[in-house]
Amino acid sequence: MELIDSHAHIDFPQFAEDREAMLERARAAGITTLLAIGTGPGPEKLDSALPFAEKHDWIYATVGIHPHEAKEVTRQHLDELARLSKHAKVIAWGEIGLDGLSSSATNDYLANTEGTSVQHGIASIRLSIYARTKADDGMELYRFESFDAHSADHLPGDATIRQTIETMVRDLKALRAAPVIEPYTGPAILSGRASGVFFHEIFGHRIEGHRQKNEAEGQTFTKKINQPVLPDFISVIDDPTMERISGTDLNGYYAFDD
Repeated sequence: MELIDSHAHIDFPQFAEDREAMLERARAAGITTLLAIGTGPGPEKLDSALPFAEKHDWIYATVGIHPHEAKEVTRQHLDELARLSKHAKVIAWGEIGLDGLSSSATNDYLANTEGTSVQHGIASIRLSIYARTKADDGMELYRFESFDAHSADHLPGDATIRQTIETMVRDLKALRAAPVIEPYTGPAILSGRASGVFFHEIFGHRIEGHRQKNEAEGQTFTKKINQPVLPDFISVIDDPTMERISGTDLNGYYAFDD
């Protein structure tokens, strides 16, 4: 059985006295590959894992900034990360707590007694960016952004991703400095994506077909067929055959309703 240590802080100072002996013990225990996490003592030492990866052919490195040091990040640090990420022995972002990439694919078959026979599917890729910090009073603060696409070439370029990360960092720094508001009940004005997400939650989920049939659901609009449910100045179009809009892939797209 091949053993891989996927998260090792071998650069920590407590290992300085017997680091090589420690690595020899790891090899003797059956570790064939080791991934050294290169956050180091902070953003000023982003290449802390690279010396070990360069010295040993079975060790690889990550580069990154620990979320606890996110408040110290500058544009120069991000540029240095970009440079280090191109090193031949750097194979991942590590301990950074800012990104994730997931993908999935479906392949469905449909046949019915009317003679219909369809094979169809769809691929989905999501690039997720997480950022977190903690205010002086201990409050956890989070920011999340994601990019969804049906193929890798539809994901945004490096410049867009970097700009998004920099915006998230600025937002978290502002949140750290912002005063804590008192509990409030009253009108709220939502704009931009916040209003879209709010509308999605209060209306989009309520008109999903399976919710109309499930008695455990609210069934808000079950008996509202052919009745107005919104002001006449708002129009909602539900077209699952729309694959993209304004150059952005849509999650709810499907070619066949099976």
